[in-house]
Amino acid sequence: MFNPLKFIAIALVGLGLTAAVAEAYRVTPLLLELTDTGRDRAGQIRVENTTDRPLTFEAYALDWTISEEGERTTSPAAAPLLIFPPQAIVPPGETQVVRVEWVGGAVEQSRDFIVMVEQLPVDFTPDQQEGSGVQFLFNFGAAVHVAPQGASAELNIASARQDDGVAIVRVENTGNRHIYLGDRGLVISSGEVSHGDSGEALAEAMGNTLMAAGAVREVRIVLPEGFPAGALAASLPTQS
Repeated sequence: MFNPLKFIAIALVGLGLTAAVAEAYRVTPLLLELTDTGRDRAGQIRVENTTDRPLTFEAYALDWTISEEGERTTSPAAAPLLIFPPQAIVPPGETQVVRVEWVGGAVEQSRDFIVMVEQLPVDFTPDQQEGSGVQFLFNFGAAVHVAPQGASAELNIASARQDDGVAIVRVENTGNRHIYLGDRGLVISSGEVSHGDSGEALAEAMGNTLMAAGAVREVRIVLPEGFPAGALAASLPTQS
């Protein structure tokens, strides 16, 4: 099954150097599924300090939306998503558990959030001041979804066409629960020729395969060489 975590994680590294990530800290899980009521309205995110220095971080929630064209927009969460503790200092080799709880009551459709875990700057030690004076700070984002009890996603193909070797498919979710399109896949056909994409291939094409409740996403896929021109059809594989 497609694992969306690779495309959910956010690593914002100072000076564009990504090799230092392995020496930073770990945030797990990067996908948290909650319900609006019941005991599953709360979950946990674990922040593990894998360095040899204390880690200071803050955690906060952002509302998360993705436009039809795939542009992601975040803003400070106005909804009551409780995060505790909002700040912490984690000793080397230790783990801090962050509780994430929905306290907003029943919702009509899924709500989508990013819980950011943001490393805070700390004073350099004298030894560090003698070095380069550069401090790398890392931010990680975990996707958090709050869905109504018994909610379900309903994916449909709104339209499909091709333009200069690129399939352009509009997919809509008319249900009241989110879903990741990478879990379903997409089959494009023209006449007797078909081309299927799923998992990471769709994630590469879309940036993130989240289909929010009530959302429409445009998927652009480069068709293989020799794919027939003309009318295009698209379908969604049946879930197993």
